[in-house]
Amino acid sequence: MAKLVIKGKNIDVTPALKDYISKKLSKLDKYSQHIVEIVVEMHVEKNPRISHSQVVDVNIYANGAVLRAEEASHDMYASIDVVLDKLDRQMTKYEEKKVRNRTGKLKLTESMADNETYEDVKEDEYSTY
Repeated sequence: MAKLVIKGKNIDVTPALKDYISKKLSKLDKYSQHIVEIVVEMHVEKNPRISHSQVVDVNIYANGAVLRAEEASHDMYASIDVVLDKLDRQMTKYEEKKVRNRTGKLKLTESMADNETYEDVKEDEYSTY
């Protein structure tokens, strides 16, 4: 698993919360070859007018990309569930994009191999005069 950083603002990060986050992040283990670091920030809004005060913000630093998701709700555990579902979708999209781009480059090199070389074109030019 990649480096995991769990931070809390206006909230005590309990061992139960840490275990819950680690358990939920195990869902992203299938993408572990791309993930370098995961930063989870949890905070509670002090303003009483904000109804969804339990906020979770997760940043995933992958090879050449940063994936970010944020969710706010009444319960910290519910916020964690939703934000990790969002990140799973983002990682799937990222993985598909990498595969799609990789196969596109292979097709380009194969098509270049089928084309005439510079020497073939040069010989044709001299033979037509």
